[in-house]
Amino acid sequence: MIGKGKSETEIEELGELAECFTKGKSKNEKAEELADILILIFGHSIAMDVDLEEAFNKKMEIIMKRPAIKGDLGIRVTEYKK
Repeated sequence: MIGKGKSETEIEELGELAECFTKGKSKNEKAEELADILILIFGHSIAMDVDLEEAFNKKMEIIMKRPAIKGDLGIRVTEYKK
């Protein structure tokens, strides 16, 4: 991934994670791709001087007030627009 722009790197990692699901890859392969995305998130939070724990907790407060919807991958709390 050396020499790629930040946006291109994130898109590639998300694509690799999606591929794990669409191609039925193993749980270990899915975990590796999730770890890659987590590393990118930590790197961005450091570079942007963002308190990731604080941002996460604020977002969780919002999410926990939303109704849960059962989906293929479990419970979803995405805010759906009507």
